[in-house]
Amino acid sequence: MKNVAGYDVPKLYCGSFGTLGVIVEATFKVRPYPERQALYGSMFPAVESAMDTVLHLLSTELQPFFIELTNFDPRSNGTGKASAAQLFVAFAGLDEEVMYQGARLRELLGEHTGAVQELSEGQDRLVANALRDFPLVGETMLRCKASVLPTEVASFYKKAQEEAGLRGLSLQFMSHAGSGIIYARVPEDENVTPEKLLSFVDWLRILSKQLGGSLVIEHIDPALKDRVDVWGHVGNAFPLMKRMKETFDPQGILNPGRFVGGI
Repeated sequence: MKNVAGYDVPKLYCGSFGTLGVIVEATFKVRPYPERQALYGSMFPAVESAMDTVLHLLSTELQPFFIELTNFDPRSNGTGKASAAQLFVAFAGLDEEVMYQGARLRELLGEHTGAVQELSEGQDRLVANALRDFPLVGETMLRCKASVLPTEVASFYKKAQEEAGLRGLSLQFMSHAGSGIIYARVPEDENVTPEKLLSFVDWLRILSKQLGGSLVIEHIDPALKDRVDVWGHVGNAFPLMKRMKETFDPQGILNPGRFVGGI
């Protein structure tokens, strides 16, 4: 739905977690299934070189279906140990279009140590599904989502992973590298104390703020939820958000307490 007057109401509702209204009818616009799809993977010795490649790709004529960066092998379904940076680039569309973009990708990545490889049929679906499901699968103690500029993704990866190592934590990343959205999680570990986990959450939030971004806690042990601010500071936007809540839901009956500041 396109809304050119006032608030962009559809986006407002999508981001409100049910605190502003109830969806009673939904209309979806779908695209034809692409004639051809292709998924390419490449390993890099460091996250910095991987993100340099991503930023270069974004400046070219290529139009990837998605660009994902991980520090683990998705074929392990998100349960493998941290490794060198792995970049996955997908294309979808007409047969000639996908073949051209794949050839250009090989040309652009040819200068790097990690050779680009087109994943075989079946393997590509396995990896694509693992990337899609990463934020939700596996037993985790902590799962969070950071939003930073694409130019800061490498800094977040490197600093967070170094800090996690110093604290004795295992940390897995998967990011939509072209948009700067980073999903991070700490797998289950009986040796990690609640205090250590909460301290690391505070550290990650400070890091996100230093990089000009924000951090939201998407999952943590329910016993610890009251001890951490899952949303973080929203700055000067909160008074406006509170007024919108009071306008759309004056009696406070829609999913009360679910969103920022208990609204």
